[in-house]
Amino acid sequence: MSPSPDTPDNTHNPVVTLISLTRRLAEIIATENRHLEARRPDEAKKLHDEKGRLSAAYAREMEIVRKNGGITAFGSAEQLRELKRQTANFQRLLDDHRRLVERSRAITEGILKAIGDEVARRNRPATGYGKNAVPPRQRFTPPTSLTLNQII
Repeated sequence: MSPSPDTPDNTHNPVVTLISLTRRLAEIIATENRHLEARRPDEAKKLHDEKGRLSAAYAREMEIVRKNGGITAFGSAEQLRELKRQTANFQRLLDDHRRLVERSRAITEGILKAIGDEVARRNRPATGYGKNAVPPRQRFTPPTSLTLNQII
């Protein structure tokens, strides 16, 4: 009888798999970070499918570990130390990634606010008085459209 996918066997060590998945996820996040720093978000988007696939595999391995006695039931002391090192590195990269994404979002929001403020300023009716102390006539201001082009 073969083991079910949720039970450990002699050939499958979730700790080794988790180390490998964590390394690969760290590589992907590091690559995404480089693309974001270089302002090439389209290149970073190309990594989303693989990142999702690896994240799902990681979740499956963690579920196997959880159902079968925890991480210490599978790995040697050295494997557990390596998993902790890889996880710490991965966490550091995720923190960098979060900062890069937040910075990009703040920049984008700032640009959109500046554009909106300029559109509002141009469409604001004139205040005060014109010649002979007569209020200026309201001029018709056509609606201002806003188009953002993506530069590739």
